[in-house]
Amino acid sequence: METYAKCPALRVCGHCPLMEHPYHKQLELQSNYLRTRFAELASCVEPVIGMQQMEGFLHYVEVHFGLDWRGKFASGLISTGQNQFIALRTCMLRHPLAERILRSINRLASTHGIDTSFPATKLTLRIRSDQEQVLLCFTLPERIESTFTSFLYALRREHAEIVGIVLNDGESKPSTFWGRPAIEDSLCSLRFSLPPTSDFPSSPSQAEVLYTKVMELAKVQDGDIVIDCCTTHGILTLLSMREGASQGYLLQEFTPYCDEAALNGIEHVERFVGNNEKHLRQLAK
Repeated sequence: METYAKCPALRVCGHCPLMEHPYHKQLELQSNYLRTRFAELASCVEPVIGMQQMEGFLHYVEVHFGLDWRGKFASGLISTGQNQFIALRTCMLRHPLAERILRSINRLASTHGIDTSFPATKLTLRIRSDQEQVLLCFTLPERIESTFTSFLYALRREHAEIVGIVLNDGESKPSTFWGRPAIEDSLCSLRFSLPPTSDFPSSPSQAEVLYTKVMELAKVQDGDIVIDCCTTHGILTLLSMREGASQGYLLQEFTPYCDEAALNGIEHVERFVGNNEKHLRQLAK
């Protein structure tokens, strides 16, 4: 959105009016803008690929907790500009299961008497794309108290979809309070094991469209060598190996939660963790 906001044709009174149009018109405006920008570089620019599901598509949700303007407990977000808490009752982009769990959290916080002193500052919800399973991760700056423990058990009893609850203090390694420390998901017929801190796509259905298009343009052939620089969980590496590449090199900044190549039974994938520029120079030699 930031890119399109810089387009003079779309700027009105200092803001971008793109969201004021129906979805099909938004796609048309974006496509026309890209054709203009890339006119000198490409003879043909394909239209922007629209989404089939325009509501409830976010399977990864991050919310903060605080007090609204009435001084009542609420979930919401932190504005990046002023670093202020903004209460958000509902969001049409979030998965319906996330909405139900957040409503339960607001109600249970009140019944457990922790609505004015809720210990968790943030919550992330990761929902499996092919079925209603969810992994919760609460960020707590201090040690967990008994009242919050009973709150978590009550939340788990109300939502059988919860398969794991993880606690994170923001510094040390997250600890599992109950259930699984990660959730399994799939993308382009590949399996992934995802901890709460994973940067797996928040909208798997759209990500699948994106990666399918990338592989279509890449035209990977038998015997190709592929270097994948920091794509999420090495998805392009795994897809390239499945297309017939002979060797894949996966460069990642941090040590991954699991070996996705082994999880999917794919061989000849070598992983490098750390300084990408250093590893690229080594591969070039």
